[in-house]
Amino acid sequence: MKVYQRYRKELIVLLLALFFIPFFLINSSFGEGESYILGLAIDSKIPFMPVFIFVYISMYVLVLMPYFFVKERKIFNSAALSYFLVMGLSYLIFFIFPVKMLRPEVENGLVGLIYLIDAGYNCFPSLHVSLSLLSAAVCFKADKKYWWLFIWAGLVILSVLFVKQHYLLDVLGGILMAGLGYLLFSYFRGRLK
Repeated sequence: MKVYQRYRKELIVLLLALFFIPFFLINSSFGEGESYILGLAIDSKIPFMPVFIFVYISMYVLVLMPYFFVKERKIFNSAALSYFLVMGLSYLIFFIFPVKMLRPEVENGLVGLIYLIDAGYNCFPSLHVSLSLLSAAVCFKADKKYWWLFIWAGLVILSVLFVKQHYLLDVLGGILMAGLGYLLFSYFRGRLK
């Protein structure tokens, strides 16, 4: 059991590294280069609500919930593999199809800090959406009592729109990516020992 616990911790560290390092490398590499804008008319109708930045940031806790809630090794390892593949495919899409978010001018506060750190690329598909939903689904599969994580994931989805970090099409892409991630999770769960 101790070996498994150590392995779990190493997987989490690797997942975090694979989330942040490629994300920021790709995000900063585009600068003023060619990018796409996926804004629809409805996106301009969605209000900017800076208070949702706290929910937006909470995604970094939500995606770690399988570490705390999933005790069965097969489920945990299947989830880790599906996270890797969802992130890898998303990074490939970010590189091939860079989408830039047009955001309001904000210089102060937590939203301003997030805007400073995140250049506003790597929008489609939304990793906030895909990883939040995938985390909720994995924990729910492990134990139905974690149904409430879907509410948290739903709030994260709203937050990416309200803090103007993603377009509606990015959200839809993130939902599709979460669906693919769950299919991969189910596939691995049926084949891992």
